[in-house]
Amino acid sequence: MKFDQDLALIKDVVERRDPAFDAVPPEAMQAHWRVLEDAAGSGRRDAFLLAAMRLIACPGNGHTRLIPNAAISTLPIRFVALGGGIYATQVPEDAHAARDLPLVAVNDVPTDMLWRRIELYLAGVPQRQRVIGPIMLAWPAAIARLTDRPPEAPVTYQFERATGGHVSLPITAENTMPAPSLYPIYERGTLDPGEPLGPVADASEKLTYLRLPDFSGLDPSARAAEMAQAVDAITQAPKANIILDVRNNPGGNFFTTQPLRDALAQHWQGRRCVALVNKFTFSAAIVFVALIKAGLKARCVIAGEAMGDATRFYAEGDTCALPQSGAGVRYSTAYHDWQTGKAAPNTPVEIAKQLVAAGHLEPDHTCDITAADLRQGRDPQLDAARALCAKA
Repeated sequence: MKFDQDLALIKDVVERRDPAFDAVPPEAMQAHWRVLEDAAGSGRRDAFLLAAMRLIACPGNGHTRLIPNAAISTLPIRFVALGGGIYATQVPEDAHAARDLPLVAVNDVPTDMLWRRIELYLAGVPQRQRVIGPIMLAWPAAIARLTDRPPEAPVTYQFERATGGHVSLPITAENTMPAPSLYPIYERGTLDPGEPLGPVADASEKLTYLRLPDFSGLDPSARAAEMAQAVDAITQAPKANIILDVRNNPGGNFFTTQPLRDALAQHWQGRRCVALVNKFTFSAAIVFVALIKAGLKARCVIAGEAMGDATRFYAEGDTCALPQSGAGVRYSTAYHDWQTGKAAPNTPVEIAKQLVAAGHLEPDHTCDITAADLRQGRDPQLDAARALCAKA
């Protein structure tokens, strides 16, 4: 089957819908178009999807990307980028020895070298690439491309033991499963993709801890209830220091956070607010941190690890489904600049009114975390945030 309809939709996104491509010189796109057109004509789904990923990554805008998950199958192994490593958090039943260990090579190609090749297919800043890139390590067609092996050849993974030495795990390429069962579109960095991340509000006389895992508007009543709970925690202990945990928050609608931001501005009298973030902190969650940091100034510090996007990006837009391949194309329509606070012609008026100059929002305090930490119930990032509050 030729992918002519999918190709036409991608062209519409690139040429008409998404202004992020305006900054890419046409001559820089021509070679990618030729490869994509050839792949569309060949009828090879995986080749077409990889070519589309390469082309759509050109603007470097994280919200603008080809999402292959629903269209592909992967080997039965889940990789997640946590802290500075890439870990296998779910493995075949007979490979328990590899679970939660850091990956060091695939088909004898070291992970750092492999990652430099993977980055060409991924949109956004390095942290976002580490969020969306692990699926490439389990997708046989991508592994074949990245390690110069036939797609039908077995894949051999090497992991590093904490006590020294390596664990080798071979998996046959035909042993695959639908990718979304292990690689959801909205990756939250959990050990299990179905692991829930519900809200938590915990207030004491000295410390208020608020976990805010989602700002989406899919369930307005649920978001309103979460904000009301957060506001109550602040008003009940106005002098307590605060941890705002927006790790693993994919974003959504930052306007839904207005009650919480108002409560901080009007009622909170504490000395330190820690915004706890990680590479799975995206979009509206980044905007929330920008607004909190700008409002609280020196009283707010950022801890954890770098977030999943810069403070300048294109967002909004939508996702269109490619009818022939089954993949999705995420495109963007609105420009955000939370670094300088300056609006652009394609910045919506309601967003322009909220813009603040928050700078780059790099963490003031960084802390690593591993798969073993999560498995054993440890949270060194949260421990570091608590220590920062205790010292204030």
